[in-house]
Amino acid sequence: MDTLAKFWPLAFGAGGVVVAALLWRMRGEFATKADVMPLRDSLSAATQRIERMEGDMRHLPTRDDIHNLRVEVTAMRGDLREMRAEAKGMREIMTRTETAITRHEDIFAQAAAQRGRA
Repeated sequence: MDTLAKFWPLAFGAGGVVVAALLWRMRGEFATKADVMPLRDSLSAATQRIERMEGDMRHLPTRDDIHNLRVEVTAMRGDLREMRAEAKGMREIMTRTETAITRHEDIFAQAAAQRGRA
């Protein structure tokens, strides 16, 4: 115990020197505040860009929106096919009607021409 009482200041001094030497040796292993500040600013700018992109992406359509849009477009295609078939039928009717009217006009024109000669 007497030995410990005699040498404790020396032990603490040596321990302090060892700790100081370790800290001096490790000073290059850790970043300083000057090293961290540019990274912090860069991280802040990246965070702002990400938040802006997330805000923009909220307005984009979701997978369900795109699916619903595809379903609607497919339904519209079916409707257009129906309308095209109906229009084709109407076109055929109009052609027959025009042919009949043209034939009647020719008959009337011929009758008028014959009356004019008589």
